[in-house]
Amino acid sequence: MGRKVLVAVDESPHSRAMLDFALRFQAIHRATDQLHLVTVLPPPSVVPFPSAPLATSAAITTVQFSLDAQRKADQEKAATMLRLVADLLCTDYRVPKDNLHPHVLPATGGASGVSESLLGFAKAYHIDLLVLGSRGMGMVRSALMSLLGMGSVSDALLRA
Repeated sequence: MGRKVLVAVDESPHSRAMLDFALRFQAIHRATDQLHLVTVLPPPSVVPFPSAPLATSAAITTVQFSLDAQRKADQEKAATMLRLVADLLCTDYRVPKDNLHPHVLPATGGASGVSESLLGFAKAYHIDLLVLGSRGMGMVRSALMSLLGMGSVSDALLRA
């Protein structure tokens, strides 16, 4: 029985470099591994609802429609990106299509919710190995981001 590997991907060059490195050195793909390609949607945009007396039914419906349209566009963009990554893995790295499982997750909890979503998925699917890239912010910038409550996803997952 192969491993269950969560591969967190996005549209960044860091994500592509991580994927290329891990596959070239066969760190994440063996013939029996199941690769769960996961991307996390951005948190919903904060759109202030109109306040009374402007909070008419039509105004609230318009705001809700806008949020729903943005959510749908984000989901379609993420699904397209995952299809492109899956195609790349099949053609360039000869990963069998049956071994690829794409997942689009919502951001949950926290400032962006990315680490919480990935951790929840890893637990629910009993993931054996988690692979993700790093932006390489450096120690000082990373420490400042952590002080602001915006620590890195990789740091949060390592602590979990």
